Amino acid sequence: MATTSSKNERWSLAGATALVTGGSKGIGRAIVEELASLGATVHTCARTEAPLNRCREELTAKGLAVTVSVCDVSLRADREALAGTVRELFGGKLSILVNCAGMSFLKPAVELTPDDCSQVMGMNFESCFHLSQLAYPLLKASQRGCIVNISSIASVVAFCSLPNAVYSAAKDCSCLNSAGRATVVRNRGNRGMQGRVERRAMNQVTRNLAAEWANDGIRVNCVAPGFIRTPLLSEFVEGNELGRAEFSRVPMGRLGEPEDIASLVAFLSMPASSYITGRDDSVGHSNRCWKQSLGMVAFPLAALLKEASSSLPPLNSVGKQWHQGQDVDRSDRLALANGKDKVAKGAHHI
Repeated sequence: MATTSSKNERWSLAGATALVTGGSKGIGRAIVEELASLGATVHTCARTEAPLNRCREELTAKGLAVTVSVCDVSLRADREALAGTVRELFGGKLSILVNCAGMSFLKPAVELTPDDCSQVMGMNFESCFHLSQLAYPLLKASQRGCIVNISSIASVVAFCSLPNAVYSAAKDCSCLNSAGRATVVRNRGNRGMQGRVERRAMNQVTRNLAAEWANDGIRVNCVAPGFIRTPLLSEFVEGNELGRAEFSRVPMGRLGEPEDIASLVAFLSMPASSYITGRDDSVGHSNRCWKQSLGMVAFPLAALLKEASSSLPPLNSVGKQWHQGQDVDRSDRLALANGKDKVAKGAHHI
């Protein structure tokens, strides 16, 4: 993407064309509206016609340039038809591809069936990778191409209260090149294996494509939403104490809104971000930023230190010996600690 001198042009999507999958509701809907409101002409798709048409009517009533088509992106034939529709609509060029469509099963790993795994992988990862392949010539032709993949915080953090392992791992567990060859398979999840596999795969393929397609002027980035207020999440939270406990650890102290994700996607699609590629950004929180997470670790640590200190002599008695010039060797310390020196030593090293 060429550097733009005008500040207004750098922070605008005027003249851009965009394809957003899963755009009839939730995060996808917010992204469609955000991109269109910044000047892009947007095409979006979903599996169900009624909400898709409702989305188009509401956005066109606001004067936004939005077209729609029914498409199940988990099906290869539908993805190919979608690419053909976009090619015809936009004259063989595409500026922005947002892979947002996704699904999950909230099931423990042992209860997942082969069909469950195939559905989640097809919808969340295979659709993302294949649509990127199909869009590649259109993105290259636009000379300002960018891809934004919508991943998940579940790709980097395992939640015992969210059993969705294949969903999570498919957003970074396999390292794929543009030929679709897996070179590494990793799995760090616990319960709910299905959701985590394909989301982790999405993170890794983002980095690979960013490196491979950079010379073609195509940027590839990934956004990993945290807890966002969507119908699916609201349904899960109701009556789930563990889920609410997870949400209480979000640093900002609230659930995110779909618009919080849409604004970052819009930025990553603008000329202003022309030097940003290969990123996977967590929104809301990450595996390195959790509210009160230190306190959860500090509590057992404090208990350990308390236990260790109770087995030691008063500090003034030890200090008195040192001030009198008496070098307390290991045997003396073992005696002073009543045989529990290992506990004290371990506590100090923690």
